[in-house]
Amino acid sequence: MKYRTVLVGQNPTGFTLIEFLVVLGIITSVSALLLPVFGSVRENARQVTCISNERQLGMAFMQYEQDFDETLPCGNYDFRSGSGEREQGWAGEIYCYLKSPRVFACPDDPTQTTGANEYVVSYAINQAFLFGTADYETNKPTYPSYSLLKYSRWNGASDTVLLVEVSGCEASVENPFEKESPSVDGMSGFVSGNESDFVAVPGANAVTPMLQTGIMSDNLSAYSGSKIVGPVTGRHLPNRSNYLMSDGHVKFLKGFNVSCGLSATNSNEHAGNDWGAAGTSVLTSNGTNPIVATFSPI
Repeated sequence: MKYRTVLVGQNPTGFTLIEFLVVLGIITSVSALLLPVFGSVRENARQVTCISNERQLGMAFMQYEQDFDETLPCGNYDFRSGSGEREQGWAGEIYCYLKSPRVFACPDDPTQTTGANEYVVSYAINQAFLFGTADYETNKPTYPSYSLLKYSRWNGASDTVLLVEVSGCEASVENPFEKESPSVDGMSGFVSGNESDFVAVPGANAVTPMLQTGIMSDNLSAYSGSKIVGPVTGRHLPNRSNYLMSDGHVKFLKGFNVSCGLSATNSNEHAGNDWGAAGTSVLTSNGTNPIVATFSPI
């Protein structure tokens, strides 16, 4: 048997097995404590990037409004033709104000593109601006007036949703005449075939389009039974998603805090009247699930 000889005043070299196991145990314990923190930091970074994307899109919308007499992009579909599409194609119309098509993609969106010159579009425009008020069947806007798209008709731009988060969507955003970038009303239940009322994505490039907002106020029926078309929680932790508001700023909200649907017929109208969202004058910060944002521009 060999023994290690240590001279007086000389420090021993290397680790004993016990010392090595103690150090390894400490490193393992610290790593187990820090890994969730690192995961949370990465998610926060992705969520902040998503906010930055929406802010850049908001600036592009505002530049478009300045150039086109205070109107929003109307897309390249006319729903009055009976096809059911509403306002799809908005992304291609504002692309000229952006530096990169990557701005349309949220880092947390796992969607993969399926064709050449296609880019992931993680955001859908609010259909209420084009589709009109809840009484649209009797008061359809006349082409090309585009109903509520004109900024001067909005009552509360800071409270009105412009873009929401979605997944499964792509578009050739570099083409100003593209017809694929999605729109939503938040109330309809089905996503099927080549078009959808819930997340409207016409054409062959629609790949299981779904909302990523969680359950929004007034659309519980869209999440029951066979009508499940999206996760019941928001895309980002904790159960929230980003909403671009019509004045260009971004809110980080739970779905229950957003009133979805078509535009109210007046600002004092409460949600649920013939598929209408809450008017901008009846929003409240009180209650268990306060309504702090709405799809209604009025």
